[in-house]
Amino acid sequence: MLGLYNYSEICRSLVHVCDPETLGRYGLTPKGLRMSLQSRAQQFEPDLPVWDTESTVIVSASTTEKMLSGLFSGTPEKDAESDSLPTAEGRRRLNSGRISEALALLQSMDPHLTEIMNVAISCIFTGRPEAVQDAGVSPAAPGVIRANPELHRSLWETVEYLVGCISKSLMIYDEFGQLHFHSRHALTRPNAYAQGALALRDFPLDTVMRSIAEGIAILNLRANALFQNLGLRQPICMNSKLYPDSRTLTRQIRTAIQSIKSNSTAMSLLSIRGQELLSRAQKRVEEFADVSLAMQC
Repeated sequence: MLGLYNYSEICRSLVHVCDPETLGRYGLTPKGLRMSLQSRAQQFEPDLPVWDTESTVIVSASTTEKMLSGLFSGTPEKDAESDSLPTAEGRRRLNSGRISEALALLQSMDPHLTEIMNVAISCIFTGRPEAVQDAGVSPAAPGVIRANPELHRSLWETVEYLVGCISKSLMIYDEFGQLHFHSRHALTRPNAYAQGALALRDFPLDTVMRSIAEGIAILNLRANALFQNLGLRQPICMNSKLYPDSRTLTRQIRTAIQSIKSNSTAMSLLSIRGQELLSRAQKRVEEFADVSLAMQC
């Protein structure tokens, strides 16, 4: 969603999925939207906690962390024998600090994006390195991000990772409120698969659409950082190996879009909203192609 729609449009998208009773109680405010989205997410997954806060929570309690890991994997996360309490607590504090540092940089770069994150993302949690290789987001836990800064080599990679997750979370919420597909059951049919924009193999259509949105969000972030760097004495270091360089990423997004458009079965599954998302992505990736040479990242 980030880079495909402006922030006002994203807020309107979120209102579509808000729980109306909760929204009526809190009012149409950032906190009202945040609490209403959490109430709606809890209707999908009753075990999700509701955080009565103004902003995204970085989870520090080990019990909550394990419960959220279980929602992502479908099974409760067990303690590793080697993961002693002091080690686990030290890792948790280190990861929380790294995430906080990345969020502070994101806040300085784009306060409006941070406002959107505080509305849409209820919490961010981490897990043991071996347990979170597939860290990210899940439709089973809307508004929750699973992160592991230990897997990232730099502060900028953590920023990119979080922005990619925010964009995918917004896509999940948008699909809840404005259906992207005529039939979710048909998404599992191999003849409706298309090539992803990041991992270069075939996936179900909803996964491919989220990968396209994620790629656009990364290009959008890099473009904004590039323009901000022009006026900074100490430019933001944008070294990253988490995502492909911008020229490669642009090419891969183009290929993913064409993979969908050349598949009549996949195209027939897209709703009006889904077609609009794909059309916007195609337009935006061509705009980013014009600046990808200048990005050099």
